[in-house]
Amino acid sequence: MPSRPKRKEPAESELAARGHRRRHGHVGLGAIDGDRCVLGRSPRFAPTMWSCLAGFVEPGETLEEAVAREIEEEVGVRVGDVRYFGSQAWPFPHSLMIGFKARYLAGEIRLAEPEIEAAGWFRVDTLPPLPSSISIARTLIEDFIARKT
Repeated sequence: MPSRPKRKEPAESELAARGHRRRHGHVGLGAIDGDRCVLGRSPRFAPTMWSCLAGFVEPGETLEEAVAREIEEEVGVRVGDVRYFGSQAWPFPHSLMIGFKARYLAGEIRLAEPEIEAAGWFRVDTLPPLPSSISIARTLIEDFIARKT
């Protein structure tokens, strides 16, 4: 059987001219340790608001690897059993937010300043002010609440 010629992938500029844009993956992370979840505060957040951790997917890594790496980089906690939760369009151009839940394995909270100004473990009865209900972060937190009450 004759071999098929290799298909040349279009250049990004060619794709852009056709209306296709490269998508950048952001992962939203819900780390859970029994009856606690880890939340963080970014200096960019509204005063007093806390949320799930989030980060970018690096070239060559899986979404699950990105979740584990970002949680460890941002707050020093190792996680496993990373599971897909859901997704939402993200307001940054050409972006998608993909939500995951993960189980705590080890580590103490250690902040990645200046990106994270505070982080902590919270139980349902001690949750701080949360992000908007339209965000996947809030949906992850509400799922945690529903499972613990």
